[in-house]
Amino acid sequence: MNTISKLYLQAGRSSTSAKTLATLTNAACEKIRTRVAENRSTPPHLLQFLSKDESSDVRIAVASNSATPAIVLWSLASDYNPDVRLSMAENHNLPAAILTWLSGDENPYVAIRAEKTLATNGYKINDKGEIVMSATKIERTLRRMLSRKERLSKADAKRLRDLILEDGYFSRSERKVVRNAIENDLLDDPAFEVFLDLYLNDQLRPKDERTIA
Repeated sequence: MNTISKLYLQAGRSSTSAKTLATLTNAACEKIRTRVAENRSTPPHLLQFLSKDESSDVRIAVASNSATPAIVLWSLASDYNPDVRLSMAENHNLPAAILTWLSGDENPYVAIRAEKTLATNGYKINDKGEIVMSATKIERTLRRMLSRKERLSKADAKRLRDLILEDGYFSRSERKVVRNAIENDLLDDPAFEVFLDLYLNDQLRPKDERTIA
């Protein structure tokens, strides 16, 4: 096995010391530096150093590493190379706030990809540019709580209430998702009381379906 191959394997091992990894961050071989950037055992300060590497592949590896500090991810979200930003927009494990930032990227491919990733993760961006949970994610979250037989805390109940009542929060199809969940099997659970009173008060129906007082 040649020297480069040995160093590559060393760069990817979780048992490799921080001192050795620090040395490898300056390796002439791009693949070795990329391997260090991928290693979840690489210390944060070395990941920050590699986030400024001349190679976009190394910076992409840093952005995909779950051990990379948020401050480094935010810096990479503004990387001059759109390939780096696109790789981040495709990453379902990134914080929603960073994906939201990328959804406003000047590169349309990055922006559209970030929006799709947010949607897949159960989020959407409202008319104010704020990230909010979709109706489907709210329902999934609630069902998960119910399966554990938990009750909504007062703080959670208030937050959900505010989200639902926010003007323009749900589209017609999303309101239907919530209404169906209420009507099907969640009515009797105490954790669902926050939705029940809204439903009974006609708050979840589209405006053109509400009863005229």
